[in-house]
This record gives sequence, structure tokens and C-alpha cells, in this order.
Amino acid sequence: MKASLDELLARAGVDVDRCVFDRGAFASDYESIPLKDASVTIHGGAGCDGISVWQPVGMAPAPNISLAVGTRPAENPTEIFLFARPAGKVHMNVQGDGHRVSILSALNFTATIQLFRASTVTIGQGATSGGVFLIAGNSDIVIGKDALMSDQIVLQSTDQHGVIDAETLEPLNAARSHITIDRHAWIGRRVMVTKNVTVAGGAILAAGAVVVKNVPAMAAVGGNPATVLKSGICWTRQAGSLSALDRRMIDEIKAGLKHPVEAVAV
Repeated sequence: MKASLDELLARAGVDVDRCVFDRGAFASDYESIPLKDASVTIHGGAGCDGISVWQPVGMAPAPNISLAVGTRPAENPTEIFLFARPAGKVHMNVQGDGHRVSILSALNFTATIQLFRASTVTIGQGATSGGVFLIAGNSDIVIGKDALMSDQIVLQSTDQHGVIDAETLEPLNAARSHITIDRHAWIGRRVMVTKNVTVAGGAILAAGAVVVKNVPAMAAVGGNPATVLKSGICWTRQAGSLSALDRRMIDEIKAGLKHPVEAVAV
């Protein structure tokens, strides 16, 4: 099966406004390949049936992208969308079925992705990471374009285990959840972001922050739990230098704020 770039972006459910800044950097044609024949590394597990990889036609082997497949049903297909081949190492541990993982960054993005219960993960164009652990279970994680992530970061978009009412025994945390990191956000070393948090564009998360509430655009937060330290600021990838992409991202955030969120309580 083959698809054009636009067809595949739609199939993957990619938020193009939040995750793409240069369509011309991507291939124009893609093909769907069974996992066993794809340009990725497979580490044992329960087999490859029901998992396919969309990749550019003729893509070279990508040993830095690996999957471990655990016990799972095969009723709903899992699809991995390699719009780009990241320079870092990405390892996916796939449990269950019905997942979608989209990788749009060709830069140094190193991550471990844990997938349970029909989850989605999108890594936006130009995003970088020194080491992030993404945990998704019945949830959706989006990392926007040009996001900058340090190392030892945890995005915990699910509780992983059930919480029930002690009297009625009814589940209290069964609803689908998410984490959204918008464009040009900077996440410092050892930050943890918990479920149902949106980090707006241009935000800065200080090292060690535990983020449990939404973060407004162009604000720095820190602490446990994180609170606003300073508003009306942003950041650049190179100290003392403003690149064309920095300026474009900042202009987008200032002009649009297209994904407004509640402020973090101080």
C-alpha cells in the first residue's frame, strides 16, 4: 500500500499546525511495510502480526529505531509512521494493539516509548531530546515542532493502574487522557509531566519541575508542583543568537496562541 505525504499525515492524525513547519523536508511518497520487513530493528517478543511501518519509498535501514513486541491481541492494527528518520535512538515497547506512533523529527531525538491500550504518540518536526521516557496507555502524547527536551524526562500520560472508589468499586481513572507539548517549548533535565497537561508554545520548564497543571505560553515554571516563575519570556536554541526558525516560532506563538490553556496557579 502506498500514500502521498498529505494522505499519510491525515491517516496518522497529525496536527499539522502544531507539528510541521516545512513540508518540503519530507518525502513525497510512502509505503506500508509489514514490521518484519521494515527498516527497523525488532527485539523478540510475541510476533509482528498486526504491526506495520509506513516509511519513505526505498528508505535505508534504520537500526536506531527499535521495537519490542509484548503479549497483545491483534484485532486492531498498530501503525508506525516514519515521516523522518531521527538521528537519535527511539525504542518502542508495544503492548496491546491499535496504536499509532508518528515520528516527524530528523534531528537528534532519543526516547523510550511505552505503549498500552490503543495509544498515540506524535513527535513533531525539528523536535530534539537527549532522553525522554514516554508512557502512553489509553492516552495521546503530542510533542510539537521545534520542541527542545533535555534528558531524564518523563511524560506520564496515564496512571498505568486502576484507581477505584472504595465504596462502589467503580473506576475513577478510566477516561482517556493526554499530554500535549506545543511548539517551541523547552523542557529541562529531570522534568516530569503528568497526565492531562498541556504545555503551551514557547514555555520553559525548569530542571526538576513536576508539572501537574497546564502551562501558559511564553512562561517559565518550576518546582514541585510547578508554578509560574516568570511570564512574557521565550528562548532560543543558541544563546545570544536568534535564528530564522526561532523567530518564526515566536511569531507564530505571539500572533496565534491558537491552543490557549489555563494558567498554572501561582
